[in-house]
Amino acid sequence: MRKQVLQYDAVLNTQRESVYGKRKKVLRGDESLIEDFIREAIEIKPEIGELRTKVEEEVGKEEFIRGAQMTILQALDIHWMNHLDTVEHLRNSVSLRGYGQHDPLVEYKREGLRLFKEMEKAVENSVANYLLYSIKERLGGNPIGIVPTIPSNTPPKGLAVKEIGRNEPCPCGSGKKYKKCYGTPDCKLSNN
Repeated sequence: MRKQVLQYDAVLNTQRESVYGKRKKVLRGDESLIEDFIREAIEIKPEIGELRTKVEEEVGKEEFIRGAQMTILQALDIHWMNHLDTVEHLRNSVSLRGYGQHDPLVEYKREGLRLFKEMEKAVENSVANYLLYSIKERLGGNPIGIVPTIPSNTPPKGLAVKEIGRNEPCPCGSGKKYKKCYGTPDCKLSNN
């Protein structure tokens, strides 16, 4: 039993080292990694490349990189925490596959890798979305940096809005819980 737990932990530990390694480099200001994230964001949203020069002229390259750094850290943190929750659910459910003559550890490794790759894609998409939003906000006169990922609790004047609980279905219609949906690239509400 203990050996099995260690084997499951080894899978997640490899992923943890990868994410924490990137996070540590971004925190230390590794410009090459930050530029890699920005290049990926430009591939996803080409508009970022066009607007980047305007922002850099206005605030300077260092300030732009610092804003991108904060955006990357925010996206990594959000998606890593969601990934940990998802992997925990996977770990609990994969044991049932043993009844279907599948090795639970092999299934866990396969599904865990697929989920990790999805998380990495989600981070790239979020960085692109957050960066574009942040650039547009900056060009509109607001400081560049972290983009709020949770909607304001104050509804527009004259509009009564029911507060959404974390465990209620997301109003975007995805069928997922609000806490698992909002802020991801799939959510129609958070990408507006």
